[in-house]
Amino acid sequence: MIEAQGRLKSGGYGDGIETGDVVFYETQILPTINARQRLALAGAKGRIARAAIIVDPDNPTNPRDVETLYLKMLQAMTTIYGPPSSQVEEGVFGPGFLADLQDGLLMRNAHGRLGDSILRLSIPRRLDGQARIEAMRVRAAPPVNTNPLGFGFEALS
Repeated sequence: MIEAQGRLKSGGYGDGIETGDVVFYETQILPTINARQRLALAGAKGRIARAAIIVDPDNPTNPRDVETLYLKMLQAMTTIYGPPSSQVEEGVFGPGFLADLQDGLLMRNAHGRLGDSILRLSIPRRLDGQARIEAMRVRAAPPVNTNPLGFGFEALS
């Protein structure tokens, strides 16, 4: 993890901000996405356990804004890494979409393999009930048809 932080610093990303076992960088990673983006790294014992691009919708309570941002992220990730090997789109982005997301009635997840890891694009269920999109690279992820509470980067608000 220290080596990755050093490469990011020498690449002009700065020192990052540490929150527990997470280091994040306020930076524009995906140039086609015009929303707040952060690169997050989480690790233990000096190794990166998971990394993510976290994107906050400009209006996280507007269902159309959240849906549009997810679709733009999916397109960007597909352009870079190819199409996902599996995808789940359940529920609709209606007026009660935040409650539906928390209750598991609204789910957007896409999985693909990257070498020995998984790239998962999702709108994770969060403890604070907010909507944001995360593209996370991990060694293991829950099944694509699930969205367990707390799988995303909860440490970042």
